[in-house]
Amino acid sequence: MSTDVYKKHFKDGFDLDTSSLPSPLPFIGLSKQILPNAILYEMPGERALLRTSLDLLFKQFRLTQSLKDTGASWKVWRVHITGISDKDMMPMRRRLLRRVANIHPTLNNMLDKSPLTRRPLAPGEGLLQWHFIGPKLCYVSLTTPAIQRYFDRMLSGYPGGASKDFMERLRAHIAKRQGVEVDSLESSAEELFKQRLPSRSYLKLFELEMRYPDFFAHMTEGKTVADLGASPGGWTYFALEHGCRVTSVDKADEYDPLVINFPSEQRQAIQGDAMEYKPTQPFDWLMVDMKVPPMTTLALLKKWLESGWCRRFVVTLKFEGDFMVTMETERYIRDQIAPLTSYINAHSPDHGGKEINLFGLLK
Repeated sequence: MSTDVYKKHFKDGFDLDTSSLPSPLPFIGLSKQILPNAILYEMPGERALLRTSLDLLFKQFRLTQSLKDTGASWKVWRVHITGISDKDMMPMRRRLLRRVANIHPTLNNMLDKSPLTRRPLAPGEGLLQWHFIGPKLCYVSLTTPAIQRYFDRMLSGYPGGASKDFMERLRAHIAKRQGVEVDSLESSAEELFKQRLPSRSYLKLFELEMRYPDFFAHMTEGKTVADLGASPGGWTYFALEHGCRVTSVDKADEYDPLVINFPSEQRQAIQGDAMEYKPTQPFDWLMVDMKVPPMTTLALLKKWLESGWCRRFVVTLKFEGDFMVTMETERYIRDQIAPLTSYINAHSPDHGGKEINLFGLLK
């Protein structure tokens, strides 16, 4: 996805012009990754691609280092190469890094050289992306720290936005949690989910925590969580694993043994209509993963935020069947939900359906 539509907000295409910013900033979408100011190159060869990319990188580095705005200064940067196999990508990456080391020692010292880095982009971090769409066709995108600041909620720290290490990390987590060897776990992903988790919905939160660790760092022992539409308990189980005290609300009082086995003082199950549940005191977290129209979930979220019943939230907007991402949905989030928050973000999970997870913090 190219973000040409936002080019007018950047001086020389790369340095943020805050006076022209729209309000609010973009944050919602179904893309896995964005390539700001992407340029499509038809390459005569790799050397030409290297030369063009590094000329762009060095020019923008010099420009931003001369600015007084400290938010535009480079502290670290990394490289993502996607659209080709790892076998082809790794030697190409090594040649690029070797060229940087030979030509620009300062940028070389700032470079995150690990190809396995998966953390979110940090303030002051740049990102050079090559995305191949053919043998000699490549998009080149340079995200300067100013652009990173603007697209902070949309840019992924994962190459191409794909969580390739998801299953590896999930298997390690399950093995540690359940006290077994990784090799003893089910080899089939479907069997693993079926035998070791209350439901597949657990995967959404596991992925969100991987991608947004700073946000989920606040889900800690003793925090209170309301899980609405909780049965069979995938999201309840996730919060219980973090040591939270969870109130699960659902008309169906049916929970997986993995949930039931937690101490009764850590979890409370209320059989009733999750839409009508009114807490007697605020919760630290609200979680909603119900199969209802997106606008129903958003109206419920608005009620909780206006009432001050939660501090943080994560909800699923399901666009299955006839439900689509509409202007009505986006307007409602912009006009009714976002003003009630001090932080809001959205992500379309790799391991969900046609869904968006909306999460944020009460103002």
